[in-house]
Amino acid sequence: MANKKIDLNKPLLGLDGAEIPDETIGKNVARALVSTGKGDAIKCFTWASSLFKGETISLDESDISSLKQMIKDSEVITNLVKGQALLIIEKAK
Repeated sequence: MANKKIDLNKPLLGLDGAEIPDETIGKNVARALVSTGKGDAIKCFTWASSLFKGETISLDESDISSLKQMIKDSEVITNLVKGQALLIIEKAK
């Protein structure tokens, strides 16, 4: 199966739908990926570096599953970020 492009370089939205200034979903997920000691350190670091810079990452189904689980399990990001990130990942092609 082909890799999917994950683009989390989207503005983080508040519950009112307004953009939160200077925050993106990707930057929040990137911070979470490097704030944990779990998972594959090299993958977490490379994904986080790309996401923080606003780049798209290309992942296979196994890596998508790992990323989704890391987001779900993260204790450093809120459900506001988790929900928006997971919705984007679910829609990735």
